[in-house]
Amino acid sequence: MNTPVDRGTRLEQRIDALLHELPDVAAPASLEARVFAQLERLAAQRALPWWRQGFTRWPLAARILFVPVAAASVWLALMLFARLASGFGQATATLPVGGRTASSWQAIGSTFGSLWNLVTHAVPMQWIYAGAVGAAVLYVMFFSLSAVAMRTLLLTPNAKRT
Repeated sequence: MNTPVDRGTRLEQRIDALLHELPDVAAPASLEARVFAQLERLAAQRALPWWRQGFTRWPLAARILFVPVAAASVWLALMLFARLASGFGQATATLPVGGRTASSWQAIGSTFGSLWNLVTHAVPMQWIYAGAVGAAVLYVMFFSLSAVAMRTLLLTPNAKRT
C-alpha cells in the first residue's frame, strides 16, 4: 500500500525535478542595484559602534543599565529644576501673597505673569497675532515639506539617490 509518506516523498521529488527544469531568470537591473545598496547600507550600519546602533542591538547589560540611568537623569533634572525654582522663590518669598509668603510655583507664575503683562503692553496685539499665525504657517510648511521629502526619497521605488 502507498503510505502518505511515500506519496509525499514522490510529490516532493516530482516538484524538485520540475523546478530544476525551469530556466534561470535574471533579476531586473533596478532590483539588483537596490539589493546591493541595501546590503551596503546594512554593512555600514553594522560597522557603527554599538551605542550608535538601534537600542535592540545594544548589549544586554547596556540595555538593562539604561533604565536606571535614564530614571536617574530624569530625577536629577527635576531636582535641578526644583532647586532653580526655589531660588526664584527665595528672591520673592518675603512678598506676602494672601497673608502668607509666596511659594516657588507662585513666584514663577507671578514672574511669567509680569513678563506677559510687559510684552502685551509694550508690543501691539496685532504683532502678537501675526507672529502666532506666522509660526503656525511655518509649522504646517515644515511638516508638509517633510512629508513630501519622505515620500519622494523613501517611498519612491526608483528614486535616484546620490
